[in-house]
Amino acid sequence: MAYKKLKKVSWPLIVFLVLLNFGIWVTLSCPHKVGFVLQVMDVGQGDATFIQTAGGRQVLIDGGPDSKVLQDLNKVMPAQDRSLDLVVLTHPHSDHMTGLFEVLRRYRVAEVIDLPVPNQVNSLTRQWDELIASHHIFRVKARTGDRYELGDGSYLEFFAPTPLVTDLNNDSVVTTLHDASHCEMLLAGDMGFPEETQLLASGEDIHCDGLKVGHHGSATSSSVEFLQRVEPRLAAISVGQGNSYGHPNPDTLKRLTGITVWRTDLVGTVTLERSANGTLERQ
Repeated sequence: MAYKKLKKVSWPLIVFLVLLNFGIWVTLSCPHKVGFVLQVMDVGQGDATFIQTAGGRQVLIDGGPDSKVLQDLNKVMPAQDRSLDLVVLTHPHSDHMTGLFEVLRRYRVAEVIDLPVPNQVNSLTRQWDELIASHHIFRVKARTGDRYELGDGSYLEFFAPTPLVTDLNNDSVVTTLHDASHCEMLLAGDMGFPEETQLLASGEDIHCDGLKVGHHGSATSSSVEFLQRVEPRLAAISVGQGNSYGHPNPDTLKRLTGITVWRTDLVGTVTLERSANGTLERQ
C-alpha cells in the first residue's frame, strides 16, 4: 500500500495561530480597561463618593449620614478587600461624616485627608480625632494645590478655602479628579456661594467634564459664574428622597439647564467611568 508523504508541520505558524486565537478570546471575553470608575453613592440626604482607578487604587470622599455607606462599599468592593488607600472628609457635618466612623473601624485606611477647622470642636470632631489616632492612620491637612497621586497619570487635587468658622459648609475641601492633565470631575462638598467666590478668585483651573453639585443642590450653591468657569457636561446631585430642605432647589436646577443631571433620589447611585474611548460617561 502506498502512503502519501505528509507535509512538514510549520510549528511557528501553529504557535502564531494559537496566540492569535488566544488574543481574540481575551479581547472578546474581558471587559475594556477604563481610566477610573466614580460612584456618587445613594446614601440618602448626605454625600459619599467612591473612586476606583484602573490600577486598583480606592478612594472614599465623605461617608454619608449613617452606616449605609458600608452596604454600598460591599457592592463595589470584593468581599475579601477590606482596605482603602485614602479617605477624604470634606467638612465635619454629620451628613458627610457619620458613615466614615464605621468605615475607619472596619477598613484598613492608609491615609486620611481633611481640613483643620478652628473653634469647631464638638463630639463628632473629637470622635474623628480619636479614631484616626487609635487606628494609627496617616493624616494630612488639605492645602490648596496639594495632589494625591493615583497612578497612571491620574491624581486628585485639592482646594482648601480660608476657613469661615461661622459656616462649615463653606469650609469644604474641594476635590478635582484628573486623568493625566485633564480634569474629569469636580467634587464640591457643601460649597456655597462664598467659597465658590474664593475658588474663582484663586485663579485655579476648574474646567471639568463632570460636577458633583455642591450642597445637595441648595439655593446657595452652583452660581452662574461658578458653572460658567467649570463648564461641566454632566453633573450628579447627592440628595435624599423627600428631604425637609427642599433639595435640590428649583432655582439651582434652572441654573443647571443644558447640563445632563442625575439625582440619587431619582436614579440611585450614579456611576461614571472614563471609558476606553476617553469620554466620561454614565454606566
